[in-house]
Amino acid sequence: LYSSKITVKPRTDSISKETIKKSINELLKDYKCPVYQPVRYSKAGKLLEVNVSDLHLNKLGYKDGIYDHKQAEEIFFFILNDVLTKTEGFKFEKILFIWSHDFFNIDGFDKATTKGTPQDTTIRYTDMFKQGKKMLIQAIDLLRQFAPVQTIHVGANHDRLTSYAMSEVLEAWFRNDPNVNIDTDPLSRKYIRYGNNLIGFSHGDKEKKHLGKIMPAEARQEWGKTLFAEIHAAHLHSEQAVKEENGVIVRYLSSPSGIDNWHFENGYVGAVRKVQHFIWDRENGLEHILHTTIVPDPKELGTVYCL
Repeated sequence: LYSSKITVKPRTDSISKETIKKSINELLKDYKCPVYQPVRYSKAGKLLEVNVSDLHLNKLGYKDGIYDHKQAEEIFFFILNDVLTKTEGFKFEKILFIWSHDFFNIDGFDKATTKGTPQDTTIRYTDMFKQGKKMLIQAIDLLRQFAPVQTIHVGANHDRLTSYAMSEVLEAWFRNDPNVNIDTDPLSRKYIRYGNNLIGFSHGDKEKKHLGKIMPAEARQEWGKTLFAEIHAAHLHSEQAVKEENGVIVRYLSSPSGIDNWHFENGYVGAVRKVQHFIWDRENGLEHILHTTIVPDPKELGTVYCL
């Protein structure tokens, strides 16, 4: 039998809590987000709506891994570079960047959608979140070199919580940049007024046929001040017939993502993989619709070439 006695005292060369606080405060005080002078900005310019709906980052393709997280990233940046190339002759007052229509394929560690529907995935949830964060920061960094950027959060059925959390991350990251505005409102429908235009955004999985009737009631004041009204929805992964109702044009937009096993087994195949972008004039409404098409090479089953 024996006993032990240990005497300890604080180390005098350790980092104190006050030192840590001082270091952090100095970092926050001195940190400045790089500010670009947009090369295509003009007060008399137009509004470019870059709309990447239903990317479904982390989706596993239904056959031989045709679609995965790596291909999703390649397609994502191809889309951005394509629309910037096609608009070289334009000056923009603002770029409206819409990304949160099921940007992610799952909404938690259980690899399921917001409601709990299991999904086939290629990487872990945490890795997906980190990849998506890097992609979106790089995307906004790219776009803000051409014009001030505004992005809004639109809740969707696959990633409602994750995309909202990401909007908060982006808002914190670009908090000191006067040319970037990040919307973090958790509401599932949003409205943007641009001159004579009122543009609404909804994923479209809940309202379905009622989308055209909602805008005049929800955005009553802005509705009365504008001449042109559209709602851009997603969810269906295909370009639906444009419907005009009560003076509101409703568009369901396409998806650039591949086919997963569920869509394949239920016969939801054959939709053209593409993305639509819109150029708005402050006075005259929608002037141009641009398409970025994702073209698969039939010679190589597992490869998609963006032409």
